[in-house]
Amino acid sequence: MRTEYAFICDFALESAGKVNALGIGWTRYFAPTVPVTVPNLSAVVRLSGTIAEVGSKTVVLKLIDADGVDVITPVEANIELVVEPGAIEGHINLIVNLNSFEFAKYGQYAFHFLMNGNEIAQIPFAVVEPPSTT
Repeated sequence: MRTEYAFICDFALESAGKVNALGIGWTRYFAPTVPVTVPNLSAVVRLSGTIAEVGSKTVVLKLIDADGVDVITPVEANIELVVEPGAIEGHINLIVNLNSFEFAKYGQYAFHFLMNGNEIAQIPFAVVEPPSTT
């Protein structure tokens, strides 16, 4: 399977196989103080697989800080790659929404998506102080 795209955004959902997202692709979250509560944070990954890869897969999502510590309990799910009759490729949209999520400290973070134990996408970002306006 291959990753078509991976990004973070303010909010995402899937409707009729399409990903709808707001505030796509930021890499820094500006926080005047920490801890800071982020109202909404979504991680989105779109996967494509061929007819040879049809079947069940185990996907794990991790959110890890720069010290290698899990910021959330890893989320595990079983997904099924389906290829429609007459097609040679299928697609899976993975969307994880975190609501009212608290970051305890400034620093680097990354979402890591693993499939059957192998990393398929990494989305790094940082929680930082806003730039000085003086």
